[in-house]
Amino acid sequence: MQIQVENFALLANVISQAKNIYIMVAKDADEDQLSAAIFLEENLTALNKKVLIIAPGNIPESLRFFAAKIANHTPTKKLVVSFNWRKNEIEKVAYNLEGENFNFVINPRNKKINTEEIKIYHSGDEPDLIITLGIESPSEITGLDRDVLESKTIVNIDKKSTNEGFGSLNFVHPDADSISAIIAVVSEKSNLLVKAGSADLLMRGIKFATSNFKEVKDSVTFEAAAYCTKLSKSMQQKPQEKSPIQAQTENLDTDKLFRAKQITN
Repeated sequence: MQIQVENFALLANVISQAKNIYIMVAKDADEDQLSAAIFLEENLTALNKKVLIIAPGNIPESLRFFAAKIANHTPTKKLVVSFNWRKNEIEKVAYNLEGENFNFVINPRNKKINTEEIKIYHSGDEPDLIITLGIESPSEITGLDRDVLESKTIVNIDKKSTNEGFGSLNFVHPDADSISAIIAVVSEKSNLLVKAGSADLLMRGIKFATSNFKEVKDSVTFEAAAYCTKLSKSMQQKPQEKSPIQAQTENLDTDKLFRAKQITN
């Protein structure tokens, strides 16, 4: 994996400092990308972060259970008109429609409001950390102004050789079979705390991208699968505690995986 080793420590640091995180995937993301996004959302939320997955387009039917976690666009900011109501002795505010125009009407009691004292601005949370999955360039990121993108920390995770390396931190592995495998390796080396059952999301993404391990080109896939299997076993969950993804994901024979790895090598 062509990634600078220090990036893993830096990632842990930027996550610890972040409060509001956007996880952004490409339009009509596949099961691999969205499984990885949901894995990150679950584990970052467990760290008391405010996390939103933004995935334009359709959600695969197999992940509809998680639809409530996913937005198809960035949140719309509110337009705020601000003024000192006490100083200007505001008697009433109202609105009216004039053709296609919306008029916000402010009625002061005895004086004219100085327009220089009126502030108009947008209000709403902005992310302090953006994680992109499978996005090649900033031009694919919709709903955020350029100045916002340039001022935020971006963690760029991708498997495409055409990725522009636009992130503050870049985890780009052109030979990877899946985004989920990259996330597994990054999570392990960054010591990301993993919730019980969430590793099965990564396993689901890996299996989707490799046709259930029938189309594996990269040895990192097996390392990632072993990591997910180890996590699942260490949790020692009872059957009734399994997540919907766990219930749908078959148990993997780790020995078979590594025999396959030896053959492919």
